[in-house]
Amino acid sequence: MQVLANQVPRSGRVRLTIDWASEDDQHLLVISLLVGRRALPIFWRVYSQRVLKGRMKRYELAIIKSAFKLIFQCVKRSRIRLSADRGFSDDDLFALLDELKIDYIIRVKGSVKVFYRREWVKLNTIRFEGNRRRRNLGRLYYCEKSPRRHWVTMSRARNKKGKLET
Repeated sequence: MQVLANQVPRSGRVRLTIDWASEDDQHLLVISLLVGRRALPIFWRVYSQRVLKGRMKRYELAIIKSAFKLIFQCVKRSRIRLSADRGFSDDDLFALLDELKIDYIIRVKGSVKVFYRREWVKLNTIRFEGNRRRRNLGRLYYCEKSPRRHWVTMSRARNKKGKLET
């Protein structure tokens, strides 16, 4: 944790990411500290394919709990922001992060339903206004199967051919 303490800025947000990396049947769950434009791994666990089968989400939650116990020794909760990709958009993870009082930004699939304008609609059916790159939808109920309110923002960027993609 001394490495973390030395790398963390003295003020402002502390950005962390969580991601899976894999090679053959080895899978690595990594929590990294963003320092400038680089990600510095600060906590990781390696699993084999057969150990992970059917237990991946459970292991993710356990690792996040363990990692944040250590991280909270160096950084106040209010300074932390966690980022993760679509594979981590899970109701149990959202509940854990809310319980730990951690701010997070997690990409979700466009097929997820949100309660928008008094009905459940797929996120990818909501259109952007004009040529905008971002659209803040506000605090909406997310996931029709187990509704929970989240701040939802849509964004898009240009692909290699110059077309805007959500």
